[in-house]
Amino acid sequence: MVTHRTVKRGDGFITERVRKDGTIGYQARWHDGARWRAKTFSSLDDAEDHLRTIGRKRRAGHSVAVSDLRVRELVEGYIDRGRRRWSTNTVATYSLLLRQQIVPSLGSVRIVDLTPVRVQRWIDALAGEVSAAVVENARTVLSGACREAVRLGLIPANPVADTRAPARPRAAKVTWTADEIERVLDTVANNVRQHAFYLVALTTAIRPGELRALQWGDIDFDAGVMQVRRTMTRTEEYRHIVGETTKTSRTRAIALPAETVTALRRLRIDQRERRLAATAWNDRDLVFDRGDGNPLAQQSVATMHRRICEAAEVRRIRLHDLRHTAATQMLRANVHPKVVADVLGHSSVTTTLDIYSHVDVSMQRSAIETLADTIVRRRSRA
Repeated sequence: MVTHRTVKRGDGFITERVRKDGTIGYQARWHDGARWRAKTFSSLDDAEDHLRTIGRKRRAGHSVAVSDLRVRELVEGYIDRGRRRWSTNTVATYSLLLRQQIVPSLGSVRIVDLTPVRVQRWIDALAGEVSAAVVENARTVLSGACREAVRLGLIPANPVADTRAPARPRAAKVTWTADEIERVLDTVANNVRQHAFYLVALTTAIRPGELRALQWGDIDFDAGVMQVRRTMTRTEEYRHIVGETTKTSRTRAIALPAETVTALRRLRIDQRERRLAATAWNDRDLVFDRGDGNPLAQQSVATMHRRICEAAEVRRIRLHDLRHTAATQMLRANVHPKVVADVLGHSSVTTTLDIYSHVDVSMQRSAIETLADTIVRRRSRA
């Protein structure tokens, strides 16, 4: 056995070894700060380059220690540290993705053995089992954990960075027509709570979670303005609670039409009467409660919505599509996109126009017909 000391002192050393097939191999050995490591190469130059690379990274302050840390432990640590800056809903979602999508296939893999090819195969296999959205979210969690591992010096590069998740098909927005909106409002006209619920949803375009978290203190009846300050969220145990912020962590003010203000006044009177008649009441100041002051359950709202769609004989759309319906109706009424973006809480008009591109054709048709009318008038005067 021949020892070569052709690399910088402290970077390690190389020894010649005779392989089983009789050829000479060059084994690079180095200490990673915890134990001695070894890797065999076919050429002396490759072994030297390997040790020199490790030495340069070490001297630059980047640890290159090979770790026995497993993917499950890595992601668990990433989520645990994220608790200090993420919402409980995010922690719950990431933990679920770890348990259901990451651990079964990659949990026991050493992070140093996690190559782009291996990650891509995991993504491809996952794509055949769950939706593209779940695949993308699982990939995001794993990538975040690996980026942190790079910063901590556990691995030299993020193996997820160059992989691709399947494209998420953009589903067409399904919205109610003006006639369907009228039929729904006629159906719920005699139910104070349902009438207020649909009027607020269809005239303010707020998200279902924001609707369920709305409080009386958020409404200025005299000014006819509603502040959207919070949304429903979940604890790490998946229990629904009223959150402290909106989805985007921004508060927005929305002007209320007179009909919606009137419906909310009627609802407040109705709620006060129910509160006086109740044997127990949890005062959460919620506008829409389940009957005892507590928040409406998501499933209860979904069931109510399904029954109302059936009674009104309209297409059954998702609760979130009430928001899309309101936004679509505003754009078709030629409300300026910037105003619509402000109502929706979008950070830019580009986001709004991208989401509601399905409205473009009708808007374009209206604009072209206006242009045509102008041209015809000019020609008739000529």
